[in-house]
Amino acid sequence: MADIVIRRPGGPAQRIDTMNIYVSFASGRFRYDCARCRAACCRGCGYYLQVGRELRAHLAARPSVRFFLDRPDRIARGYYRVRNSMPSCFFLDERERCEIHARFGYDAKPETCRLFPFNNLRRVGDYLVVAPHSTLCPLDVVALGSSATESSHELVVAGMRAADLSDVKSGQAVLPAVENLIGLEREIVRLSESHLGDADYEPFAAVQAVATERTLRAVDESQWHQARSGVGITRFTEMFREVLDADRAACDHDPGTVQTLVASTGALRTSLVFGPDRRHLVSAGVTLERIPHVLAGLHVVSSLARQAGMPRITYQAVNRLFDDFLPLLSMLACIDRCMVWRPDAPIKLEFDGDGDSRGRYLRIVRALVPPKRNRSGSLFGQILCENLSTDPVERVLFLKALARRLAGNVIPLGRRSEPRSPVARIRCGLQRCVLRAVSDDVLVAVAERLHARRDVTDGGYL
Repeated sequence: MADIVIRRPGGPAQRIDTMNIYVSFASGRFRYDCARCRAACCRGCGYYLQVGRELRAHLAARPSVRFFLDRPDRIARGYYRVRNSMPSCFFLDERERCEIHARFGYDAKPETCRLFPFNNLRRVGDYLVVAPHSTLCPLDVVALGSSATESSHELVVAGMRAADLSDVKSGQAVLPAVENLIGLEREIVRLSESHLGDADYEPFAAVQAVATERTLRAVDESQWHQARSGVGITRFTEMFREVLDADRAACDHDPGTVQTLVASTGALRTSLVFGPDRRHLVSAGVTLERIPHVLAGLHVVSSLARQAGMPRITYQAVNRLFDDFLPLLSMLACIDRCMVWRPDAPIKLEFDGDGDSRGRYLRIVRALVPPKRNRSGSLFGQILCENLSTDPVERVLFLKALARRLAGNVIPLGRRSEPRSPVARIRCGLQRCVLRAVSDDVLVAVAERLHARRDVTDGGYL
């Protein structure tokens, strides 16, 4: 079977063995209907066009297309970007069908169109990670026992093999042992099939946690012992709802929501494990073994979206909720752990909001900087619940603002942080001494003054 060829900007082509392709969803699990959605992806989005057969087919069909070509910067030479606009692509006919496909065949279609909606490609070492596009295509999850040809792994790989690839992002894995990590993600996709009909997402999240434990033990036994803490998934979910003040009745499990989230789990994990969303996890002190907790929290949020009136949770809806809530989900993924302010992170007192919000924030900060003699700490969720507003609107808005402020500043108790300069460590140590010594009233007064001044010199730091 032929390898997949990736053309890289300013460098040699890279060949990917087909055995090293990881498709982040079960074969045949997604269905799409271009005519039903009126070809949303063909309306003003543009695409990349390879010099050669693809360009010849376009110019043969529409010579004037040459006026709408640009040279792209971020992909290899030998490609153009076609800029079209609403209401539709130049080649979309009145029946919502592609004229290039009809006249010249599937292989003549540009890479973007040929692979869509499974064109979210990321190269990680010697592996190619494949995920669906997160927004444009209204993918439906095929029920257990059925299968959709359009999302079969064979067809996806065949589309990549039809011509060289260019629009492939570079990825970085959360573990240096990429082979082990790919093995874990493949196992989770396989396990998703047996949990597709579950009435709740928690069992699948628990299975992911067990599979992750095996992988971490195989890679580094000490790393697993350092990461191991917290409670079970069920208790974590209860704490998650408690922090949000969302009772269980408001999170009744909808079978369609569970099915969509289970089928989408592999694709969601690719962004956290290999993609740009890793930064949210890292900044929130979240490591690989906490990703099931992030997704368990996403299930709660998805259930709340249903209660808020969303007719159904689709693949598109899950991805939108994931993007919108990821900072909050990353912070709350550690609510069942003892978290502390990083020893080398400056403490910023200024906090957007009213005086009551600033007071709550400062009490949380003080709790995250326990006295040196107290090495046990309190559960992060307990600290939050003791200091959150009872007003349901203010509670959620405060938590979202808190997630942005704490990002990069808190870590699990006992975890080492990368050392900074001696001057920074001394300054942070002095900040902690002052924070422990002064009263809440003094801290609030200082924060109020900083908020009023918006002093760009000290930036609101103690």
